[in-house]
Order: sequence, then C-alpha cells, then structure tokens
Amino acid sequence: MARIGIRKPLEGILTHLQSLDVLNFAAIYNGQFDMLDGSEMYSFPMPCAFIEVLNPAASLPLLGGFIQKDIVFRVHIGVDFYNDTNGMMEQNFVVFDVRDAVLRAMNGYKPENCSTLQMVGESQDYAHTNVYHYMVDFATTFIDTTCDEQETDDGTMIEVGGITLEVNAEIQTFNFMQLNFIAGFDESFNDDFETAYTIADNTYGDLLAPEHFTREMII
Repeated sequence: MARIGIRKPLEGILTHLQSLDVLNFAAIYNGQFDMLDGSEMYSFPMPCAFIEVLNPAASLPLLGGFIQKDIVFRVHIGVDFYNDTNGMMEQNFVVFDVRDAVLRAMNGYKPENCSTLQMVGESQDYAHTNVYHYMVDFATTFIDTTCDEQETDDGTMIEVGGITLEVNAEIQTFNFMQLNFIAGFDESFNDDFETAYTIADNTYGDLLAPEHFTREMII
C-alpha cells in the first residue's frame, strides 16, 4: 500500500460531494465567500460546497512513522437567494435543504485512512448579502502514512536495517481442574464450568486461536 497523506481523504470527500444533485460546485475552501463580499472578480455556481481541514488537536506519533490526527472536515455551504413574491422576505429555507442533503451524505462516510465522519457542529453566517453561508463540521481520526518507514510511494515494501523479526504466540489449554489443583479451590469451583475448556472455544469467532498470533514482521 502506498503512502497516504491528507490529499487522498480530501479528494474522496470532494468526489462524494460532487455526486450530490443539490450541489452545482464543490472545491477546496480558500475564503471564496470573502472574495464575493469584497466585490472581487470571482464567481462560482451555486448551491456550492467547499471543504476545509481543521486540526484542533495535536498529532500523535505512532510506530513505523505513522501519525494519528484527530481532525475536522468543515463543509462550507453557499446558497444564493433573492426575495420572492410569496412574502419570503429575507427568509432562506433552501440553505437548510442543502444542509440536510450534505449531512445525510457526509455523516457516516469513511474517507481513506479515516474513521467514519461524525457531525460535531454547525453554524451560520448571519451577516451576509444574498449569499447564505452555512458551515457543518465533521470529526474523524486520520492515520497519516506519509512517513511510513516500510513503504515507498508506489506501494513497494522495503526492508529497514535488514532485520527480520518473527513473533510467535501460543495459547495453552485452560483446564479448570488443573487450576483447582494448583490454587487449592474446592470442587465446587468447577460446577459452573466445563473442564478442559480452551480459550479458542470461547472467543469471538475463534479470533484468539493460535494461528492468528503467528506472523512475520519486518522492522
């Protein structure tokens, strides 16, 4: 697997947003709404959505050069609206329809190398012109493998230091009769248990069986 930085999750989210029928445009956030307010020569189709990456917490270094980050993807929604003839003076309900569609699409979506997105906040810009600016925040945990010590950019495995470590773990049979003999419990201890019961017999889908604990690792 190739190294993955923040670009891959961003591209995935943009592609996901661009597939929504309620949006006519989606891109990286670069203060586009401020440019509109400043009457600069800049325009884009609406309704629109722009994605911004926030890093509210410090990064956590992991083994092998991996980096864990708790980040927030903020979706900036833009909807232009003019007063209509039905008495809807300065009341834009369309922006809430777009907000609902974005929330349905994003909440639970899983970008590459991220946990599933969860909506954690939202806010609205009340000082605006005809363009309504609505923001929705989605939190996730991202594993950045940009500095992966065992991978190359094209996904080829490399050896670091020429050391191969083989880890073997064996799960022994847990015999309650033997436990009684060693620990000195009386025979009533076994009343609720079947003797010669193994850990593999009483695990989640046999996930703790010995074969799941033997592997080779390159470090």
